Amino acid sequence: MKGMFSIYMCVAAILLLKTSCFESNNISYEDAVVINDIDGNKYKTIKIADQYWMAENLSVKHYSNGDPIKNFPTDDEWKNAGNKEIGAWSYYENDSTMDMLYGKLYNWYAINDERGLCPKGWKVPSDEDWIVLEKYLGMPNNESKQLLIERGVNENIGGKIKSKGTSHWDHPNSGATNQSGLYALPGGGREIGGMFYYRGNLSEFWTSTDIDWISAIYRVVGFDGYGIARGESLKHFGRSIRCIKEEK
Repeated sequence: MKGMFSIYMCVAAILLLKTSCFESNNISYEDAVVINDIDGNKYKTIKIADQYWMAENLSVKHYSNGDPIKNFPTDDEWKNAGNKEIGAWSYYENDSTMDMLYGKLYNWYAINDERGLCPKGWKVPSDEDWIVLEKYLGMPNNESKQLLIERGVNENIGGKIKSKGTSHWDHPNSGATNQSGLYALPGGGREIGGMFYYRGNLSEFWTSTDIDWISAIYRVVGFDGYGIARGESLKHFGRSIRCIKEEK
């Protein structure tokens, strides 16, 4: 691991989507249904092995019961929302034009709200849901639970998740093939104090799994990395969300 991705992990300790069935190196996916959230936003979905994932980042402004998720644009508002454990969202740099491509950034308290974020029958994936996906893409068992390091480098797990090219990703977007069909885009994130960071460099996704009362697990892929990191951080951070279909 090197470059900005390496530095970030140490410090932090949608458009084109391939259609039809794709098979390569024992990885396969196929297009699934288009789903709607409570606000009417439409999302492409993808079937990867036995899992169904949203192939775009969540962009909803309301919980599943219709109550609004609060938007806290200023730095102080964002910080206070985290301190008070209030669910929050924002656009990257409070620029609404970012929404179409990258979706919204949410703190973890929005995920933990009992009113729910995802469309009916869908949920925010747990750490274990991500591990199932990663193992299907080739993640070694002995690396799956490692924290704060880039995992699956030799297997190019991160590259299989990232969208191709450098139209959105900064150069070199190492190993990017999008073999999974997830089309991860570098939407960056938002820190505890409200500062936005690393759009073009990083794609970060919350899981629904927390570690303790103040920290939770997330995933991150970087523009100069081949693997995917399993990180932990304060729940105040703003990150992207993908939903996964609930098992019947």
